[in-house]
Amino acid sequence: AGTLSQEETMGDFYFETRNYEAALKQFEAAQKAGNDSRRLQKKIIVSKYNIGMGFIRRRQYPAALQVMNEILVIDPRNEHAFKKAKKLKKVM
Repeated sequence: AGTLSQEETMGDFYFETRNYEAALKQFEAAQKAGNDSRRLQKKIIVSKYNIGMGFIRRRQYPAALQVMNEILVIDPRNEHAFKKAKKLKKVM
């Protein structure tokens, strides 16, 4: 895997401070720069999931569902996102 890119390192920093939107931006920038590792993909998914959970806490269900669906596009077998999406569809 080698060293982390500056974007990925910044993303990790933002993630640790629970700034998931900023973390996601950095991880996506790292991906656009050509890093398409499984590790980076996982970080993108976890960031999106946390963003989605934030929407749920604020009762912004359509936004939360959109984020869960984005996760399922990247990772169709993501059980957490699948279960949340299913619950959200019942709530809405």
